Amino acid sequence: MDAVRECSRTFDDWDPPDFELSPSEIDEAIGKCGDQVIADTTFCQGNVRAFAEAQLTTLLPLETEIRLDLKLLSWDDEHRVSPLLETPFSEDRPTGRRDLGPAEPETLSSK
Repeated sequence: MDAVRECSRTFDDWDPPDFELSPSEIDEAIGKCGDQVIADTTFCQGNVRAFAEAQLTTLLPLETEIRLDLKLLSWDDEHRVSPLLETPFSEDRPTGRRDLGPAEPETLSSK
């Protein structure tokens, strides 16, 4: 949130106590918009939502080792980092590395 506040101060000269609007503040802002602005915004929101929903159906679980010691895992809307530990050679991991598994991955999503 600090970055949002910094940009708001720098580019808009605006520093509200809270960036989240109450329902009454939202209604007040919408009330200041003309009918065409509301119709255009609703149209655009529909397009963005339709694209996002279509794109979501194409997402598949992903697991990739981007470095010798770092594996990225993705399923649903979670993106996780799973470190790998060096271990003695084993047939299941010929590289001698052992996956720490999902026990304590670092979550990169905003959840």
